[in-house]
Amino acid sequence: MKKAVSFVWDDACQKAYEDIKAHLTKPPVLASPVSRKSFLLYVIVRNYFLGVLLTQKNDGAEQAIYYLSKILIGAESRYNPLKKECLALVFTIQKMRHYLVRQTIHIILRISSSDPYNKAKFSELQVD
Repeated sequence: MKKAVSFVWDDACQKAYEDIKAHLTKPPVLASPVSRKSFLLYVIVRNYFLGVLLTQKNDGAEQAIYYLSKILIGAESRYNPLKKECLALVFTIQKMRHYLVRQTIHIILRISSSDPYNKAKFSELQVD
């Protein structure tokens, strides 16, 4: 703010303030999982982070159950996209094992077709 300019708080400012305050004070609600219902697992992988959202359809609407994220550091950030997606799945299984045991899980990955690394061979991956 400049010294010579007076500040005017009008109705539009007040409405914007109230909207932001309402949004920030209302936390996102996570639902409890329902046993014997399938899960949807959304996985997003970028150059330096990965994110996972576990949801379940209840009463026709998807409800969030669990969020995960991880910053990729060191060699992880240099993995090709296919290996990063595998890393995301391993990370997810390690963290959410108690939710995923004996459940049907539908995994949704977004794969960029323009990425030259997507042509990586599956034979390079080892599963222990």
